[in-house]
Amino acid sequence: MIPILILIILCFQDQDDDMVFVNGNDTIPSFYIDKHELTLLKFQIFVKKTGYKTESEILDSGRVYNPYAKMVKGINWRHDIYGRSIPLQKYSKLPVTRLTIKDAQAYADWVGKRIPTKEEWLYAAKGGDKSKHFKYPGSDNAREIGWFDVNSRETLMPVGLKAPNELNLYDIGGNVTEMVLDSTGQGFYGLGGSFFTGKDFFELNSIHKGFYTSKEFFHSPALPFAGLRLVSNVKQDEH
Repeated sequence: MIPILILIILCFQDQDDDMVFVNGNDTIPSFYIDKHELTLLKFQIFVKKTGYKTESEILDSGRVYNPYAKMVKGINWRHDIYGRSIPLQKYSKLPVTRLTIKDAQAYADWVGKRIPTKEEWLYAAKGGDKSKHFKYPGSDNAREIGWFDVNSRETLMPVGLKAPNELNLYDIGGNVTEMVLDSTGQGFYGLGGSFFTGKDFFELNSIHKGFYTSKEFFHSPALPFAGLRLVSNVKQDEH
């Protein structure tokens, strides 16, 4: 059960309170982006209020790694990469995973945000107009800013424990692979690597060597290292 105080705070919180303003450039209009990856708690509130069923729940199975991938019945967003139920007390800190693009879009519509484009996400990951041209998002040392296979023990980690990038965005490299739309708005990819992959997946200057993950990751069944960070447009009377 969600603590009443937390529920009240989240329901009445302004959508920009946990978002960062990104000043645009000649090709990318300014926008807001979530400071953290979407947590289990926020997704749980969405599910409780709407009755939404994720595609993994409808399929009634999910991929488990122990140590090799296999489909297991009854696995969904409430379970970790090994198929274990995630304790409720960890919902406020751990990113939600096992979402498909359909699930992500349903949540985005509910909160009045949207899935970022590839260009927006990369621009924000590089620090926007505050970029210091680091090798990784916010540092030349991958361990300072991200969770990957070597330092995560291949386990989902709480958000916000590592240093942020120049825009004060946390975990934009590593922890969970984040969904983005391509330039057409129809195709989609995952960016930023994850706790289950190597640091090369979030090296900013080697995008074509592994920054992308397969589009198939976000079809049913969803994977346990796929998460979400949303954006919103800047209103005309702002900035």
